[in-house]
Amino acid sequence: LESYERFSFAAWVEYECMMKAASVFRDQRLYADMEDFIREHIGKYLDDSFDQFGHFTKALICLNSAEVYRKVGAVYEFSHRLSLFSLFHLSQISLIFPL
Repeated sequence: LESYERFSFAAWVEYECMMKAASVFRDQRLYADMEDFIREHIGKYLDDSFDQFGHFTKALICLNSAEVYRKVGAVYEFSHRLSLFSLFHLSQISLIFPL
């Protein structure tokens, strides 16, 4: 497929592969490379112009990325920022679909 990115299921499979690759960096204790990889390859899914994933999926991506940082033992700003982004995306869902 030339433009497989337009299919959300293919984008989700690509995202899962990127998270596995980030976990490999973590397991090899290449933390700087892991952070660069997450920012470059996984951060694109959180961009506002990436409209294939909804707010719920973007919130899951934020939480999964924060979990990778937590497993490393990182207690710094980026991990907390990801958690806040997940709350933001969840709040957007509640604005669209009030309970």
